[in-house]
Amino acid sequence: MDRTSRCFAAITIALACAASSQVMARIESLTLDPPSPNCEDEITVSVEGNFPNTCFHLDQIEFGLGDNILQFSIRAHENVNSDCLDVLVPYEAQHTVGLLEEGDYFLVAQEFVTPTRATADLQYLEFTVCCATVPEAVSGLKLAKTDVEGRLRFSWVDVAGAAEYVIYSDDDPGGAFVEVVGTARTGQLPVEFPTAIGTVGQPQFYLVAGQNGCAEGPKR
Repeated sequence: MDRTSRCFAAITIALACAASSQVMARIESLTLDPPSPNCEDEITVSVEGNFPNTCFHLDQIEFGLGDNILQFSIRAHENVNSDCLDVLVPYEAQHTVGLLEEGDYFLVAQEFVTPTRATADLQYLEFTVCCATVPEAVSGLKLAKTDVEGRLRFSWVDVAGAAEYVIYSDDDPGGAFVEVVGTARTGQLPVEFPTAIGTVGQPQFYLVAGQNGCAEGPKR
């Protein structure tokens, strides 16, 4: 089992424990800034939540990072023998993580309330830190008919930062070009694909964009 699978298994078990208890305290938001970070971004994480009444008292909010999991641990206690006001008691915390290496991560927030329940609530989100730069614009796009009716041969000049390419079509040269004709890996050229099916009687236009695991370059 790889590290991401182990992390996900641990979170799944914690979620099951939270679901089995009487959920009263609530984590309202868990945020990552920037939402899609790269290796040069200073990452900040935040958590906000509410306790359901004044019997809940926040002890501390801890933050830890290990094994690709960033975790807020919200520790509180409940005075079970006290008279309580039914008003929300908010809490919040923010932590500057700084730079992270390329990879897949989980941001987790988990509440621990004593003495009544081990886990009052748990929320998580997955995110990926990318280090690759945005591919450059493709140049030298050429189209040619093939010996097979209804197929076109595409070729262009490979560009820096691209691991693969996506071919888009549109019957409007100023259109959005969202229809995908096909994809090709770097070094695979030339490639052949069926002619795009557009509006009957309208010519089709084609653009190509380079991609990698992090971003897509401009369509040219």
